[in-house]
Amino acid sequence: MAKSGGVTKLASGKAIYDWLFERDKMSVEALFASDALRVERAGKKTCQPVFRYECDRIFIRYRSDETTTFSQNHAVQKAIVEVKKFLEDEANCMSFVLKKRQVLITDNMSVLHGRTAFPRDEPRKMHRLFFRGDSSSITKLIFGFSASA
Repeated sequence: MAKSGGVTKLASGKAIYDWLFERDKMSVEALFASDALRVERAGKKTCQPVFRYECDRIFIRYRSDETTTFSQNHAVQKAIVEVKKFLEDEANCMSFVLKKRQVLITDNMSVLHGRTAFPRDEPRKMHRLFFRGDSSSITKLIFGFSASA
């Protein structure tokens, strides 16, 4: 177990969406742009919206690290400033440290998640498992949050 770092922080994508919508509907709409979020890592680049519709659900994708830039569109830039304000307010987030043998399972399309950095010289072991919700062998999983919210 690391001596420092590893504080997990979670934030609701729906809460971010609702908060932005109340403050400035145009900001929310700007984040649906196909090039709002740009990620470059491991030699690969991708442009994606921060929010996207799929069926009757809204998905969120957001990063704030050295791999990420955002569209230079004024409305997108304004919206990202607001998202960062939301995430900086501890009242809008849940923070905790996972204990040894604890597991975090979350909907990656509706919950933003991150961790404080671990020291580089301490070993870290992480296992990932992805559920798409389209397997006939499991109960249908529903991702994202309701678009009618």
